[in-house]
Amino acid sequence: MQVAEALVLAALVAGLFWLLGPLRRRLEGWLARRLRPPEASRRARVVVLGQRRDGRVARVDGHER
Repeated sequence: MQVAEALVLAALVAGLFWLLGPLRRRLEGWLARRLRPPEASRRARVVVLGQRRDGRVARVDGHER
């Protein structure tokens, strides 16, 4: 009787894992969106570099640092 009970319990646990798989994926996606930093802080600033006649690299907008 104990072996049959263990098999039923194992089948029940396996069935619950199978049924809760999509729910777990949705929960993981929701948590990933909640824990992600806001889009404004994720946006990187792009600086375009140009080539001067003397071979040095310069920023296209003309500002020096």
